[in-house]
Amino acid sequence: MGNVQSLRNKLDELAVNVRFLNAFRNISIMASTETWLMTSDPDEHVCIDGFKLVRGDRIPENVDKMRGNGLCVYTN
Repeated sequence: MGNVQSLRNKLDELAVNVRFLNAFRNISIMASTETWLMTSDPDEHVCIDGFKLVRGDRIPENVDKMRGNGLCVYTN
């Protein structure tokens, strides 16, 4: 579980950790809050090999700010 404050710029590091570190590769669930993703960000841009992705994106019409919100859960 982590508050990532923008998942886009952390995906490369997360994908490398999953690929090379057993502690990440064998984990059952990874959850990230404050992903700052919107429905315009395709799943292909935030997928991690070997994990299923479930997203709860920020809906700009429901929020009075430009960034923030969002949840991603990866299950192995």
